[in-house]
Amino acid sequence: MAAEFKDAIRIGTLVNGGPGTVEYIRQILPHGFESFSITFWKTCLGTNLKKLAEDVRRVLDGTGVIVSSASVFGNPLMDGQEAKDNRESWKRLIDAAHLFGTDLVTGFAGRAGVFLCARGAKKSNLR
Repeated sequence: MAAEFKDAIRIGTLVNGGPGTVEYIRQILPHGFESFSITFWKTCLGTNLKKLAEDVRRVLDGTGVIVSSASVFGNPLMDGQEAKDNRESWKRLIDAAHLFGTDLVTGFAGRAGVFLCARGAKKSNLR
């Protein structure tokens, strides 16, 4: 039964998505990581996801290491441009996940400040 777990549970880490992703993975790959989650802070709109996925997969080719997920962290529940970009980033990552060899897209669901205010939270608590 232990052999089943060896392949099911991998040691992984988060890797910032963007211009330095591939080089960073190349640098830390020798340290024994078995999976990477490519993560973006608030948006991935400035990133060519197809090229990034190709480059990442090229570095990982033959190593047995996988991309376990693609992630975006921001607050899609607000109304501003940043939230709009975050929602669009979710869509792009969902569409591009298979290019990284994963079917898992993760992130932060956000919170709506109006909901918190309606419950009596003070503005200073929303920062």
